[in-house]
Amino acid sequence: MMFHIGGTFFHRNGAVRRFFPYFYLIGSSRPKLVDGVFEVRGTDYNAYTWDGLGFRPSDYGVWQVFVKSPGLVPKVRGTYVGLGYGVSQSYIKFSLRYSIDNSLRGKPSIKGLLSSITDVVKDALSGRLSILAIDVEVKGGKPIYGYTLGDDVVVTDNVKDVEALNCDAAVTYNGWGFDYRYLPTHEGSKYTLNTVNGVKPLMDLLVFVESGFKASLGIQEEASKLYDVAIQLGVHEDLGISESGLLKYKAMQARVNQLTVSELKDYLTLDVIVTHALASKWMPTLQALGALTGSNPMVINQVAESASPGHLAEALIHKWLEFNGIILQDRVRQFNYEAGDKTKARSAGLFRNVAEYDFSAMYPSLYTQDNVDPTMIKECGNGFPVSLIKEDGGRLVRRVCFEPGGLVHGVLASLYRARRATKALKATYGDAPDHAVKILVNSAYGVFGKAGLGMVNEWIAGYIAQKTQVIFDDLWRRYEPVYGDTDSMYVLLNGRDPSSLLEGINNELHAEYGSLMEMKLEGVWDILYIPSSLTGGVAEKTYIKLKGSKLVIKGGALKPRDLPKGLRYGAYRDWVKAILLGGVRLSDLSRGFVTGAGLGDLFIEYSITFRDLLYTHEGKPIRVIDKSRFPALAYLTLIHNGVTVSLRDGSINGEPIRLSDFIDVLYLPIDTRGDSKAFILLINDEPTMVKVNLTLDSRSGRIRGRLMGRSTVDRGLIEDVTLRVIRESGLFSHLTSLGSLGLNSN
Repeated sequence: MMFHIGGTFFHRNGAVRRFFPYFYLIGSSRPKLVDGVFEVRGTDYNAYTWDGLGFRPSDYGVWQVFVKSPGLVPKVRGTYVGLGYGVSQSYIKFSLRYSIDNSLRGKPSIKGLLSSITDVVKDALSGRLSILAIDVEVKGGKPIYGYTLGDDVVVTDNVKDVEALNCDAAVTYNGWGFDYRYLPTHEGSKYTLNTVNGVKPLMDLLVFVESGFKASLGIQEEASKLYDVAIQLGVHEDLGISESGLLKYKAMQARVNQLTVSELKDYLTLDVIVTHALASKWMPTLQALGALTGSNPMVINQVAESASPGHLAEALIHKWLEFNGIILQDRVRQFNYEAGDKTKARSAGLFRNVAEYDFSAMYPSLYTQDNVDPTMIKECGNGFPVSLIKEDGGRLVRRVCFEPGGLVHGVLASLYRARRATKALKATYGDAPDHAVKILVNSAYGVFGKAGLGMVNEWIAGYIAQKTQVIFDDLWRRYEPVYGDTDSMYVLLNGRDPSSLLEGINNELHAEYGSLMEMKLEGVWDILYIPSSLTGGVAEKTYIKLKGSKLVIKGGALKPRDLPKGLRYGAYRDWVKAILLGGVRLSDLSRGFVTGAGLGDLFIEYSITFRDLLYTHEGKPIRVIDKSRFPALAYLTLIHNGVTVSLRDGSINGEPIRLSDFIDVLYLPIDTRGDSKAFILLINDEPTMVKVNLTLDSRSGRIRGRLMGRSTVDRGLIEDVTLRVIRESGLFSHLTSLGSLGLNSN
């Protein structure tokens, strides 16, 4: 397994090799060497440059520019752009570039990939990877290691035990943020594990959870703790571990520095078992995805640090164009485009006997059927009208269509067709082959409308978004669904046969929009609940649906994250079912819960890294203290008896912060309005009422927390506040409106 180990070096087949980053320049004269460049080579490639609608052949020359190190690429690119040159492939991730160049060396190999995707995937999955899961904790200044290869778990303080292990890949959870510092690495690289059997890749699963890959890998909630991810994906169920067992892990994690030796061993044991299970769940998909893109799981992990799955498809398209003698100009988006509103509710209420119809790959079907390609786009009198928005708010409208035979479309269509082929592999290889292709197919269209540098084409992005909106709106009018989102619609059957209705829908779709545009029947739900506050247009998918024992709760407004811990990881799903079915009052359920729950279960659990607390997703210091950050800052203010946090140097009261560390808080809100915030915090099983004043001075880059008061609290107050929290939670505040909505039983 090849992987980037730092600088310009890669590990491949047991050897460390050097590979310099490169990109292409497009211009009328040979470029000179600039600072950071050590070689410029001429090429015979044909440059395709932007003409305002698409990419067309030009008379410009193309040169390959080799840069001394990856970190210099943006500066070198900027220098050449300032000299009037166009650039191409200048943003492709370094590790992915090396991997593709060494895996897909010529046109026959990539052509074979596109025509024989199932064979490529079979080869990738023919042998299972040996996975080492490892975790490191430091106690008394000394590292303690826990690891497993999938069977027994070993806990040791001897790093030589780790070095003696043999595996295909080592996996960690937050290993690149912490663990690698205490592991034997190659020249300190966080991507490596040095063993007596050679250098092995060191992967970090947390990177997937916090990246654009998370939705593709099944992560829907904004929660990155290992136990949260395990519960979302059902990993604990596969292992036969209860949610309460994972909560035991959570409780130990919050006080890992105070654990006894025996407790630390238990903690590390559970940690690496869950990490190994999570890796085993994801690795087949990553193997298949790697095979499809000329890379591997480790390279995809490195890509995920700063890019989305679409980057993989984009790099593959560039390589196919390159093999065919074409270099496509990089550009950034100049215009915005309306993507439409494909998520909306016709009316609120509780609906019975509702059929769910989903498009079979709506966007990929459209771009495959319509020959969408940035090199083959043209204006047509009878084409589809695409509207773009200029910076001044004005509009640009053109009717566009596409000539067939484009090379970019060839890659996209091959991936689309592969979905049907890979479904046939499920019996032998499980869902991984189809899942991998689905990730590429569903993310590929996004490259045309992204905000960053790339093969951006706003006309194509607008075409896909706006034409699918027309199709969605047509179905919305014809079939009057009670709810729809992106590529789905929920239709009251009113005695109709769902299969016959599907046949009618698809006949109309084929006649109006083409043979590839069709829907499938996902199922018929006993109950569909649409919250009253979300009618007339919805920002995100939001609903609850129930069929027998199967319950699906969708949408951030209905997530249970603001519920007390004992309810969130306990009976809340049973409560929802009971309320939907009728005859049960929330107040009765709530009183029974608070009187029987342990003290810790009455509090809301809150967890955040220092990085996420203090900085935006783009890495910039926060400019305001929003409500979501109050509990953590109140906790820090209490334990430090007043706190000053520097956003500029990442310190608390002058002491440096390890940004990857988590702040874990159990809290109940008392008053979050005004300058002073009041909470009940549970620390070491002791509830404390605190009042704090929190301010942020953006000029000095300092957050200050002043402790305005503290007092003890009795259980009676805690129970009262918990009852209020349940009643006002996003999930149950919506459900309590059922009585006023009535039941739509038709």
